[in-house]
Amino acid sequence: MEVQAQPHGASATTDAGSGDRLAPPEALLPRTLEEARLCTERREGEKAVYLWVKSASLARIAYGDSHFEFARCHIELARTYLNLRGLLQQALNHAVKGRDILLSSPPPPPPPDVSTTASLPHNCPSDDNSMTALHFYLTLAHCVIGRVYTAQGRLKEAESALLMAEKASDAFSKTHPAPGPGGSVDVQLDLEISTAFGKLCTKQKRFDLAKKFFEKALDIHKSAFKEKEHGGVTLLLKELALVNYRSGNTENAFQLLDEANRTAVLSFGEESEQVAELCVTAASIHSAEKNWEKVESLLQNACSIYSDEDDKKVTSCKEAISLMKEVVSSKKAIFGDGSEQVAYSLKFLGTIHLSEENVESARKYLTRAKDMYCAACGSKHKEVTELQRMLSFITSESSDASTEKPRFRTTFKT
Repeated sequence: MEVQAQPHGASATTDAGSGDRLAPPEALLPRTLEEARLCTERREGEKAVYLWVKSASLARIAYGDSHFEFARCHIELARTYLNLRGLLQQALNHAVKGRDILLSSPPPPPPPDVSTTASLPHNCPSDDNSMTALHFYLTLAHCVIGRVYTAQGRLKEAESALLMAEKASDAFSKTHPAPGPGGSVDVQLDLEISTAFGKLCTKQKRFDLAKKFFEKALDIHKSAFKEKEHGGVTLLLKELALVNYRSGNTENAFQLLDEANRTAVLSFGEESEQVAELCVTAASIHSAEKNWEKVESLLQNACSIYSDEDDKKVTSCKEAISLMKEVVSSKKAIFGDGSEQVAYSLKFLGTIHLSEENVESARKYLTRAKDMYCAACGSKHKEVTELQRMLSFITSESSDASTEKPRFRTTFKT
């Protein structure tokens, strides 16, 4: 098992006193499991990973490496790696290990000194026995494996894993109805399975089936969670919009994106990462429809939000650069290579590169934009002055790289 460094601040909550260090592992395990669950719910990825690793270590020492508790910790760790850290291979490794332990030897009932609420997954009925937990974690392991395979493009393996997850959930639900939709083992897990199938079918280009799975997931989310927890609806609406667009229903796609944007603003705020991601998604669709002005407007909004989200923006900025290159090519064909319209787009492209600290690429695009503005509007034009200021900033940064200066920020003005 991987060694996970203890995150800053973890010791205050997980090793609170010399008494804990002297306690047996089976006594420490319930509280560590509960802390891991709470950190996972709060989406504290690094700390949650640390606590699930610690839980696995305690379970192994207390009960051995073929016990249910040890398997369960691996599967929860896999889910955390996938949902909160986006680390596919780590998620796959731990999900497979946990699944194999569960399949190799059915677990005995949880030991009496581990409380039911700590041993069983959140949202499971409090009177569940060990077989309920076994089916839950087998289902979860297969679901995580299927999601990873989908992301890796291993679609046949993904379909097989997700069918196993569905089978494990359905088989148990027939004899042990639970609060989930249709008597599923767990509401959240049922939601994850439906969403995972939707993404898989989208990659398989089975768009009608993908729509059904995403619509099912939306129904589950809206019926099972409180209104204040409807933030997850944003992602589902975005996925459903993309499926509609790829199946040729452009009007529905834009309507769904508008609904997703309204939900994101209400749930996360106008300047949130979720709103920025929706802007990039909408820009990609408008680009395919050749609505270049809309593309630029959406990307400007996204980049202004991401300027304060450095660690979140990399993928979207790469997509923005790719889309803006298409805009530039189209404008050259329509307005001419030296036009003011092309210069405007080149300036925006340069600012994206600059916010990413790609100095040479930024210099190239900003210089081209300045030269075009000079030729089209004259050397006294305000855009020429602004671009010269930006280029001077780049030059001063490059000539004194050893001096630490504030990172460049820009709000692109229309």
